[in-house]
Amino acid sequence: MSSMDRALGRSERWYWIADQYSCINVVAQLRMTADIDAPRVEKALKDLRALYPSLGARIVTDGLGKNPRFVTEGTGPTPLRVGTSSAETEVDHELNERFAPHDPLFRAVYIPNGGCVLLTMSHVLFDGISAATLVKAFVAVATDSVDDEGQGAVRAALETLIPRKYRGWRALILILAMQLRQLLVLLRRPRRLAIDTHVPFDQRKSRAIGKELGPEDMSSVIERCRREQVTVHGALSAAMVRAVAEDLAASTPSVTPTIGLGSPIDLRRHLEPALGHDLGVYVSSIFTFHTLTSGISLWRIAREVNEQMERAVARGEPFTLLRFSELIGYHRPERSKDVLRLVEARGPGNVTLTNLGRVDLPQRAGLLGVQEVRFYAALSVSGYFLGMPSTTNGKLFWSFVYVEGILKRARAERLASKCLESLMAGVRERSTP
Repeated sequence: MSSMDRALGRSERWYWIADQYSCINVVAQLRMTADIDAPRVEKALKDLRALYPSLGARIVTDGLGKNPRFVTEGTGPTPLRVGTSSAETEVDHELNERFAPHDPLFRAVYIPNGGCVLLTMSHVLFDGISAATLVKAFVAVATDSVDDEGQGAVRAALETLIPRKYRGWRALILILAMQLRQLLVLLRRPRRLAIDTHVPFDQRKSRAIGKELGPEDMSSVIERCRREQVTVHGALSAAMVRAVAEDLAASTPSVTPTIGLGSPIDLRRHLEPALGHDLGVYVSSIFTFHTLTSGISLWRIAREVNEQMERAVARGEPFTLLRFSELIGYHRPERSKDVLRLVEARGPGNVTLTNLGRVDLPQRAGLLGVQEVRFYAALSVSGYFLGMPSTTNGKLFWSFVYVEGILKRARAERLASKCLESLMAGVRERSTP
């Protein structure tokens, strides 16, 4: 088994800093009908760790609590807890529970009542793509159907893999161009979700909401997307933008809002060298902006999303944002609070859609009777409302996370429900040019 001993990269350091204010975990939830018990889950976790050595990593610092490093030496076994509450309650707990100092940054919960397994990982070391990869690997080891050797090598930090054209003086030119584009966006005065109650960074708790669409409805969504020549991500984004616009209209009905929506971008195939489904944090973000004039079609918004994202990726904006973030010192603890206040007050938006796409399980997954797979990510200090959709077995599982207090539960529930309602209303819309 490969060991791990390296300093945190700059992106990882940012997540580590954010986690010290408020927990920044990622949780995957599997619900099964098969008779699976704690010993079987424990064996699967052991086999999983043998496939992916980074699952045994923890964070250590020097005597002053600085200079964090990932290490695997001296780390305990993968923690497994038997949950006694409902899956919903356990998900909320896992989103907000930090990892013990000597434990790895990966743990699990087995919930006998309901046949659920939760896989919890720290966002400091694992992103959403990592969570999806681990779900598939967990199902494979639990059904003795592993067909690869996992990830024997521990990968380097994101910043060391950024292509050369986004480094040095070229990066400075791209940053200046990006800043000019953002100034033009600010002239449109994009609006953000308003808060119900102020909650300090170090008191924030993430809460989960689970929604879904059945195979028939999801098939209708996919078919309409094909007709409109947009991606499913574009349609989901448009539905979320509409839901936010309706929330804003409740307080300022006479204003035509421009809304910014964040979308994390998986950078693995754009790195040098390119990566596959390697575990780690290999993401950046893109914000798209949409002015919701009266009667605007969901499909027009979806096309805007696709077009803006395609242009941003072609310009290398995800990498440019990383380089800009380094310049303002977001990864330095002494600058973190200033950066957080700046983003909170003047950032491009506080709503994000993390679309994990289709999560195809191994063929033998039927032996476990996997009924649903959901993903959740704690917001910590980065936003107020998150949508995290994925598709498994033809169903859309659209999870939502909000910051308790900043949004009241009833309001967050309305936003989540409105996302699905807007999506299906769009499917029923008449086609427009």
